[in-house]
Amino acid sequence: VMDLAVKTADWSGAPYPVFTHSNPMAASCRADGAGRTDLGEGNGFVGASPSYRMRLFRPAAGWFNLLETTSGLGYGGYSTSSSGSTVAVQTEIPLASPTGLAQYVHANLSMRDQQPLLGIGSSFAHTQVNAQRTTQLNSPNWTDYDNAYLLNHAVWDQYFLSGAAPEMTKASAPADPTPADPTANPNANANASGNGNPNSTPAETRSLSTVLDDFVKGVQPLNNPRMRLLGEFHGGEDLRSAMGDYRRSASVLLHDGTFNVNSTSVEAWTAVLGSAKAIATSRYAANLPNTTQNTRYPRATPQGTAAAAAGTMTNASNWSGFVNLSDSQVRNLAKAIVEENKARFKVLARTERDQSYPPAARIFRGQMTAATPYLGLTEFVNRFLHPSPLVSRSGALQSAIFRADKFYASTTNTVDHFSDRLSNKGVLGKVDVAALSTTTAGPFANPENIELPDPAGKNVTHTALGAPGNLLQSDLLEVIGSSLSTRSDTFTIRAFGEAWNTSGDSAKCWIEAVIQRIPEFIDSTNAAETAAAGPKNPTTLVPGSTITSDVTTSNQLTPVNNVLGRRFRIVSFRTLKPNEI
Repeated sequence: VMDLAVKTADWSGAPYPVFTHSNPMAASCRADGAGRTDLGEGNGFVGASPSYRMRLFRPAAGWFNLLETTSGLGYGGYSTSSSGSTVAVQTEIPLASPTGLAQYVHANLSMRDQQPLLGIGSSFAHTQVNAQRTTQLNSPNWTDYDNAYLLNHAVWDQYFLSGAAPEMTKASAPADPTPADPTANPNANANASGNGNPNSTPAETRSLSTVLDDFVKGVQPLNNPRMRLLGEFHGGEDLRSAMGDYRRSASVLLHDGTFNVNSTSVEAWTAVLGSAKAIATSRYAANLPNTTQNTRYPRATPQGTAAAAAGTMTNASNWSGFVNLSDSQVRNLAKAIVEENKARFKVLARTERDQSYPPAARIFRGQMTAATPYLGLTEFVNRFLHPSPLVSRSGALQSAIFRADKFYASTTNTVDHFSDRLSNKGVLGKVDVAALSTTTAGPFANPENIELPDPAGKNVTHTALGAPGNLLQSDLLEVIGSSLSTRSDTFTIRAFGEAWNTSGDSAKCWIEAVIQRIPEFIDSTNAAETAAAGPKNPTTLVPGSTITSDVTTSNQLTPVNNVLGRRFRIVSFRTLKPNEI
């Protein structure tokens, strides 16, 4: 028998966490990477693919585990025999416009299977790249790069998703929708009610132009309901023009209800994580399985009879189902995130720039040691390029998940665990440096990066880490990512004043003002969409900057805007009474 298969969690010859650290859907699955002449050379024969295995053997017990006639040939999950799962849902094709960047975790953006399938929103250290770098020359003709890190760096502080997109038909479809045929006529096979064939390309019910018109006029919100218009421009022609230009839309939009990830409030994080509660699925009503265990973080939209993950990784629900957290798990995860934040704030070297220009010690009032919050969502999502494995092997939320498993999960109840419940608390399918150093494993320049440490430094990596029933950082960001920020643009300021006249009489007053930062610059010479992170030189044109008649491509700030930046406006102002202080 010549057997070619995607590696499952039940694989000891060359174990590897598929999906989180490799990509079975990649264009190139050769061990030598189609271009290496040193590490892994041999046209694919030296070293195994991280995602696939090939074996030649003589079946001793017959053919029944290889050639099935009733339930197909593929068996996902833990088993390599006919007792395995016939369905293992890992990614999805979106049927609606995305509203959060982490939803692009399903985009297959890696070219080689040595890179992860789960990219944007995920950040595990690459086994071919030093953890303190993002690229590494591993042979004279080959440079490996940390695909997930670079993707996160490119998008999280540069883009947002407004949900401005054409509205497509929601034709009746089976419980498990069949992917649309991109070549089909969208109006073919329409029935008497006007609904087309659910297997044909959906037709527009509202064009993009209509969607934007309705939003500007206040008729209907965008698919991202957090988007708000600048009040003073409501309904204006300039506003509609800006909304129709993807380069300018951010200049007239505000984001309602953002949450600052630098928060160290357990209550606040509990509320944010709990926003995933009571979301109904095709199998579970909003209050099921029960009202204290219904916080859902599905990797892919649950279809048909998809069940909440249960048991260990031998249970089929962990491969076709989804993560469903209890209220106590949500609070424990919130505690772990707060502790992880406090630990990472003390780590000042986080990026390659910090390695070239080490940050000076910043001691804030009341603190004994230097601490800096995340300076952007990229720092929060990505791992740190730092010598310590505690911060360089995964992002903040992923490390917080490991922290929750270490300190808050019950030692007897596997349901309380987050990332290792499916591996019997990390015992089954263990993956470490030794596992990547065998003759059957692939060649790895930095095999130590496969070991993901908990706060005590214990390796928690196992082959089922990427199963949908194990909670990952990207799962959290898919749900809450669109509401996150690293700052607030609205502030409440209170002030007190007291004065005396020459007779000794006094008067005192307490006032309160709500101040909001808006996209407009202090000096209107620069359009609101000018990048504030662009070159700043008040007198001369600095290298790399441009001044053009198109304000959307000019990135040279005026001297006033170089110093003062965006404009603030007073949203409300009032005098406080003594009992309100």
